[in-house]
Amino acid sequence: MADHSAVGPIALITGASSGIGLAYAKHLAAQGHRLILVSQDPDRLAQACQQLNDSVIAQHALDLSEREGVNALIEAVPTPDVLIANAGVTLPGEVGSIERETRDRLYYLLCGGVIDLLEALLPLMKARGQGRTVVISSIAALTPMRKSSLYASAKAAVARYTDSLSVELRSTPLKLT
Repeated sequence: MADHSAVGPIALITGASSGIGLAYAKHLAAQGHRLILVSQDPDRLAQACQQLNDSVIAQHALDLSEREGVNALIEAVPTPDVLIANAGVTLPGEVGSIERETRDRLYYLLCGGVIDLLEALLPLMKARGQGRTVVISSIAALTPMRKSSLYASAKAAVARYTDSLSVELRSTPLKLT
Protein backbone atom coordinates (compact mmCIF):
# COMPACT_ATOMS: atom_id res chain seq x y z
CA MET A 1 0.00 0.00 0.00
CA ALA A 2 0.98 3.59 -0.56
CA ASP A 3 2.68 5.90 1.89
CA HIS A 4 -0.03 7.56 4.02
CA SER A 5 1.98 10.77 4.20
CA ALA A 6 1.89 11.15 0.42
CA VAL A 7 0.15 14.17 -0.99
CA GLY A 8 -2.76 13.95 -3.38
CA PRO A 9 -6.52 13.87 -3.34
CA ILE A 10 -8.23 10.91 -1.68
CA ALA A 11 -10.84 8.90 -3.57
CA LEU A 12 -13.18 6.51 -1.77
CA ILE A 13 -14.63 3.88 -4.09
CA THR A 14 -17.24 1.32 -3.08
CA GLY A 15 -17.59 -1.77 -5.21
CA ALA A 16 -13.97 -1.22 -6.21
CA SER A 17 -12.89 -4.79 -6.92
CA SER A 18 -14.47 -5.19 -10.35
CA GLY A 19 -16.41 -3.56 -13.16
CA ILE A 20 -17.20 0.14 -12.98
CA GLY A 21 -15.62 0.54 -9.54
CA LEU A 22 -12.30 -0.94 -10.62
CA ALA A 23 -12.36 1.15 -13.80
CA TYR A 24 -12.86 4.30 -11.71
CA ALA A 25 -10.04 3.22 -9.40
CA LYS A 26 -7.65 2.79 -12.33
CA HIS A 27 -8.69 6.12 -13.83
CA LEU A 28 -8.34 8.04 -10.57
CA ALA A 29 -5.03 6.36 -9.75
CA ALA A 30 -3.70 7.49 -13.14
CA GLN A 31 -4.72 11.05 -12.20
CA GLY A 32 -2.72 10.88 -8.95
CA HIS A 33 -5.48 10.10 -6.46
CA ARG A 34 -4.75 8.09 -3.33
CA LEU A 35 -7.34 5.34 -3.15
CA ILE A 36 -9.50 3.86 -0.42
CA LEU A 37 -11.08 0.74 -1.89
CA VAL A 38 -14.13 -1.06 -0.55
CA SER A 39 -15.46 -4.45 -1.61
CA GLN A 40 -17.40 -7.25 -0.01
CA ASP A 41 -15.09 -9.87 -1.53
CA PRO A 42 -11.68 -9.88 0.24
CA ASP A 43 -9.96 -11.93 -2.47
CA ARG A 44 -11.08 -9.69 -5.34
CA LEU A 45 -10.24 -6.66 -3.21
CA ALA A 46 -6.69 -7.95 -2.70
CA GLN A 47 -6.35 -8.51 -6.46
CA ALA A 48 -7.57 -4.98 -7.18
CA CYS A 49 -5.11 -3.56 -4.65
CA GLN A 50 -2.28 -5.46 -6.34
CA GLN A 51 -3.23 -3.95 -9.70
CA LEU A 52 -3.30 -0.45 -8.23
CA ASN A 53 -0.31 -1.00 -5.89
CA ASP A 54 1.11 2.33 -4.67
CA SER A 55 -2.14 4.26 -5.19
CA VAL A 56 -4.03 2.32 -2.50
CA ILE A 57 -3.79 3.83 0.98
CA ALA A 58 -6.51 1.69 2.56
CA GLN A 59 -8.77 -1.23 1.77
CA HIS A 60 -11.93 -2.34 3.52
CA ALA A 61 -13.64 -5.70 2.99
CA LEU A 62 -17.12 -4.79 4.17
CA ASP A 63 -20.67 -5.91 3.49
CA LEU A 64 -22.46 -2.69 2.56
CA SER A 65 -25.82 -4.47 2.44
CA GLU A 66 -25.88 -4.09 6.23
CA ARG A 67 -25.95 -0.88 8.27
CA GLU A 68 -23.05 -2.16 10.34
CA GLY A 69 -20.85 -2.32 7.23
CA VAL A 70 -21.76 1.20 6.11
CA ASN A 71 -21.30 2.55 9.65
CA ALA A 72 -17.90 0.85 9.94
CA LEU A 73 -16.84 2.43 6.66
CA ILE A 74 -17.99 5.89 7.73
CA GLU A 75 -16.05 5.57 10.98
CA ALA A 76 -12.89 4.28 9.28
CA VAL A 77 -12.34 6.72 6.43
CA PRO A 78 -11.12 10.30 6.28
CA THR A 79 -13.24 12.81 4.40
CA PRO A 80 -12.62 11.99 0.74
CA ASP A 81 -12.06 14.47 -2.07
CA VAL A 82 -13.84 12.11 -4.44
CA LEU A 83 -16.55 9.61 -3.53
CA ILE A 84 -17.62 6.95 -6.02
CA ALA A 85 -20.73 5.21 -4.63
CA ASN A 86 -20.79 2.17 -6.84
CA ALA A 87 -21.40 -0.95 -4.72
CA GLY A 88 -24.31 -2.99 -5.96
CA VAL A 89 -25.61 -6.11 -7.62
CA THR A 90 -28.80 -7.11 -9.31
CA LEU A 91 -30.91 -10.02 -8.20
CA PRO A 92 -33.53 -10.88 -10.79
CA GLY A 93 -36.59 -12.72 -9.63
CA GLU A 94 -40.30 -12.88 -10.16
CA VAL A 95 -42.56 -11.12 -7.70
CA GLY A 96 -42.84 -13.15 -4.51
CA SER A 97 -39.77 -15.28 -5.24
CA ILE A 98 -37.18 -13.37 -3.19
CA GLU A 99 -37.24 -13.75 0.59
CA ARG A 100 -37.86 -10.63 2.67
CA GLU A 101 -34.42 -10.64 4.35
CA THR A 102 -32.72 -10.86 0.95
CA ARG A 103 -34.92 -8.05 -0.41
CA ASP A 104 -34.15 -5.86 2.60
CA ARG A 105 -30.39 -6.38 2.28
CA LEU A 106 -30.43 -5.75 -1.47
CA TYR A 107 -32.51 -2.58 -1.13
CA TYR A 108 -30.21 -1.26 1.59
CA LEU A 109 -27.13 -1.97 -0.54
CA LEU A 110 -28.59 -0.26 -3.61
CA CYS A 111 -30.36 2.64 -1.93
CA GLY A 112 -30.45 3.01 1.86
CA GLY A 113 -26.74 2.42 2.32
CA VAL A 114 -25.88 4.90 -0.42
CA ILE A 115 -28.07 7.49 1.29
CA ASP A 116 -26.49 6.76 4.69
CA LEU A 117 -23.00 7.11 3.19
CA LEU A 118 -23.81 10.41 1.47
CA GLU A 119 -25.65 11.79 4.51
CA ALA A 120 -22.51 11.17 6.58
CA LEU A 121 -19.79 12.25 4.14
CA LEU A 122 -21.29 15.07 2.07
CA PRO A 123 -21.67 17.46 5.04
CA LEU A 124 -17.97 16.89 5.83
CA MET A 125 -17.02 17.53 2.21
CA LYS A 126 -19.25 20.62 2.18
CA ALA A 127 -17.66 21.96 5.40
CA ARG A 128 -14.24 21.50 3.82
CA GLY A 129 -15.43 23.43 0.78
CA GLN A 130 -14.70 20.88 -1.94
CA GLY A 131 -15.57 17.47 -3.24
CA ARG A 132 -16.83 15.38 -6.12
CA THR A 133 -19.36 12.57 -5.73
CA VAL A 134 -20.51 10.13 -8.37
CA VAL A 135 -23.43 7.85 -7.56
CA ILE A 136 -23.69 4.93 -9.96
CA SER A 137 -27.25 4.10 -10.89
CA SER A 138 -28.57 2.08 -13.82
CA ILE A 139 -30.70 2.31 -16.92
CA ALA A 140 -33.12 0.33 -14.76
CA ALA A 141 -33.88 3.60 -12.93
CA LEU A 142 -35.49 4.86 -16.14
CA THR A 143 -36.75 1.77 -17.91
CA PRO A 144 -38.90 -1.01 -16.47
CA MET A 145 -37.14 -4.35 -16.45
CA ARG A 146 -38.73 -7.80 -16.36
CA LYS A 147 -38.01 -9.70 -13.11
CA SER A 148 -35.98 -6.78 -11.75
CA SER A 149 -38.58 -4.60 -10.04
CA LEU A 150 -36.66 -4.45 -6.75
CA TYR A 151 -33.42 -3.47 -8.48
CA ALA A 152 -35.18 -0.91 -10.70
CA SER A 153 -37.06 0.66 -7.80
CA ALA A 154 -33.91 0.99 -5.66
CA LYS A 155 -31.92 2.49 -8.54
CA ALA A 156 -34.75 4.92 -9.33
CA ALA A 157 -34.94 5.99 -5.68
CA VAL A 158 -31.20 6.62 -5.35
CA ALA A 159 -31.14 8.41 -8.72
CA ARG A 160 -33.91 10.80 -7.60
CA TYR A 161 -32.18 11.29 -4.25
CA THR A 162 -28.96 12.18 -6.07
CA ASP A 163 -30.78 14.51 -8.48
CA SER A 164 -32.43 16.31 -5.56
CA LEU A 165 -29.12 16.64 -3.71
CA SER A 166 -27.53 18.02 -6.85
CA VAL A 167 -30.12 20.81 -6.88
CA GLU A 168 -29.62 21.41 -3.14
CA LEU A 169 -25.83 21.62 -3.52
CA ARG A 170 -25.80 23.66 -6.73
CA SER A 171 -24.64 26.84 -4.96
CA THR A 172 -21.84 25.02 -3.10
CA PRO A 173 -18.42 23.95 -4.39
CA LEU A 174 -19.50 20.29 -4.25
CA LYS A 175 -20.14 18.47 -7.51
CA LEU A 176 -22.60 15.60 -7.57
CA THR A 177 -23.40 13.28 -10.46
